[in-house]
Amino acid sequence: MRNVWLLTIGCLLLAGCGTMRSVQSFQINNPIEVSVGSEMIRWGTRDDFFGTSFLKVLVYGGIAQSVVNVTYKEFSGNLARPAFTQDLKYDISKSRLIKYQTIEMRIDSADQRIIRFVVLKAPSL
Repeated sequence: MRNVWLLTIGCLLLAGCGTMRSVQSFQINNPIEVSVGSEMIRWGTRDDFFGTSFLKVLVYGGIAQSVVNVTYKEFSGNLARPAFTQDLKYDISKSRLIKYQTIEMRIDSADQRIIRFVVLKAPSL
């Protein structure tokens, strides 16, 4: 009986390991437009069996002169990880190509309301 119980638990754990899936809110080379305070892109993993997730998000914070403000956030489950939040600044007068971690984007236009961009490179999930 004990062996059957251990075998059942083992099968459930193995079945759960196969439920991890990639989450990505964008497509490479596809133009995107978002407003200030909105999520630009989201990427990470989600496990449907255990109901857990690990997500990374970039949020558009507007532009001052030629400096684009972006906030990077990490989420574990539905909770933000405050220690893993970072404010980023990119001077697009110097280059319209910006990079954070393994994400590369080209900024086509940005103002105090909207940013238009294209994701050029992303991690293979």
